[in-house]
Amino acid sequence: MKIIQRNVSQEEDVWPHWCYVQDNIRDPLLNYDLIWHLCEIEEKDLDQLFIISSGDWWDISGNTFLVRDVVNCLNNKTNNPDTKGTIKNIKEDKIKILESGGDFRTKPITVTNCPDLGGPFTLVDGNKRSVALCKCNKLVGYQIFVGTSPCIRYYRWAENSFK
Repeated sequence: MKIIQRNVSQEEDVWPHWCYVQDNIRDPLLNYDLIWHLCEIEEKDLDQLFIISSGDWWDISGNTFLVRDVVNCLNNKTNNPDTKGTIKNIKEDKIKILESGGDFRTKPITVTNCPDLGGPFTLVDGNKRSVALCKCNKLVGYQIFVGTSPCIRYYRWAENSFK
């Protein structure tokens, strides 16, 4: 990750993007004393960028939880209604916005246990948007909030980033 701005404010910069994030995802992070940065995604980060560790992303990622693998699985057949809904939202909403020249109102949010921003990175907000950006070859160079804390290694929603 290329740092654009170090030590951005959690309350003023990051949390306003999180007004709709589920409490069970957001609230545990309040205990981790995170240091936040505004960053730009680099090509090398794509092999370390993971979807949130939630069971509804298991089959759509081929059990890797990597954003790149979700992109590769978007055309796979599934009988899982949740997966069908996620794929439909990515294809019919997120990708269409990008293909029509639009952009998203909020930046994705990711967390890592690595203070030098070497990864792994777990998306805790913006999973579908990040998949769409990757599919449209617009993820590299995109701005993202990154929170760092050694405790992320034990954060339930990042567990698949460490397998």
